Amino acid sequence: MAFGKQAHEDSCSIGAPASSFSTNDASVFVRVVAAGHRLRIEWLDPAEQVESEAVYENLPPGPVCLINQLPVAGLGPASKPGTWTVQVSVDGRGVARKAFQIGATAAAGPRVESVQANGGQLELRGSGFRAGDVVHVARLNGSGQWEYIAAGLSDSVAQSILTTNVSVLPPGEYIAVVRDSSGGTSAPSRFTVSTRGGYQRPAGESWVITQGPNGTFSHWNRSSNAWDIAPRQDRTVFAMRGGIVHTHDLRLGQTPRWRSFGNYISIDHGDGEYSHYAHLATGTFLVRDGQRVEAGQPLARAGNSGYTLGSGGGVHLHAHVTRSPSISAQSVPFRFGQATAAVAARSSGGGRTASVQVAQWWTDLTPVRRGTRQLDVRIEWDNTESELELHLVSPSGRHYGWYGDQSGYSGAHTRPQEFKVPRPEPGTWRISVQGIRGSDGPIDFRIAVAGSG
Repeated sequence: MAFGKQAHEDSCSIGAPASSFSTNDASVFVRVVAAGHRLRIEWLDPAEQVESEAVYENLPPGPVCLINQLPVAGLGPASKPGTWTVQVSVDGRGVARKAFQIGATAAAGPRVESVQANGGQLELRGSGFRAGDVVHVARLNGSGQWEYIAAGLSDSVAQSILTTNVSVLPPGEYIAVVRDSSGGTSAPSRFTVSTRGGYQRPAGESWVITQGPNGTFSHWNRSSNAWDIAPRQDRTVFAMRGGIVHTHDLRLGQTPRWRSFGNYISIDHGDGEYSHYAHLATGTFLVRDGQRVEAGQPLARAGNSGYTLGSGGGVHLHAHVTRSPSISAQSVPFRFGQATAAVAARSSGGGRTASVQVAQWWTDLTPVRRGTRQLDVRIEWDNTESELELHLVSPSGRHYGWYGDQSGYSGAHTRPQEFKVPRPEPGTWRISVQGIRGSDGPIDFRIAVAGSG
């Protein structure tokens, strides 16, 4: 087992090896070589709580090399300095533990809570801002390292909001750090700039996300902004936007020892953006090379061709967007639909009512007082043909959901669906509802939030 700040997928090797990391480091990578049918990798925080985990099933015979990621800067792990541990188990038996350090980075300056990019203007929300503060912006490059690319003086400071003008940022993942006149600096705050193209969901009404951007299994470096989606029923893959199709049915099956996208389709959208659909089943392509397709047009069937280990490593779709034709080019952030931001909720007798589209998210924030014994969050909806999923994120970044911490969870397929989180962490929690299955219109639901104590 070895740790490093960089990962090289093609050779399954670690770069910039280290045993101690800074909260400014983008990620910690671990390389594991083991043999067995089922392997679990767990990242344990200094309190020995599972921050994230990865389960690899149906592994090929003999030793297999795996790399796993813990994103750090600007995310939950950055708020938990101390001794971390990676724990590996094979076929249900613990086989290895190894520790590493995430050192605290002094942040004696301003505090940044969120960053919003609008063209060349950045709006930072937080506290401790003063006139004359300088905002430094770094972009995550294809090797997983931060490159500082811009700096701007504070334009205005009012009510804990700082604005500054920098050059227009292309789609990508960034951090912002504020430095004040006395030399104090904030901890880095992570933000993304998405493409402007509106992308429809690439799978049918019944599907589940098995890995999102910066996923622990394989979504880093060039694939850091990719999505893995596993259809629950219909395996048909649809075009997210219209354009010219380029087909690559390589007649591949699963290649667990060869890191490959398998059989895939790329679409040139004619505006400098290209969408890619990987791990398709060979012999199922419904379009031909050079054909023009429209958004929502069937392309092929999801499969498990290429490198498909890990959760969702059976039949699933890998989708990402690039700014150049190659599927191996650097991926860029993109959004499903026209918006993924919060939809304003309306007051109602039993809480609030809101709505969300399939493949989109509704998000809201709720404060939790210190000493609260239990956080209760409940959603219910009337249409039995629709399906929603409830997710919570604590102030330190801990994810509560069907693929996260399930403490007090009623389950992904319950209706109503609820969380009863014991002894919740004080601070601002994020509550999210994802539309999983339903008609083309919005899914109306009711949400109630309460804290006892």
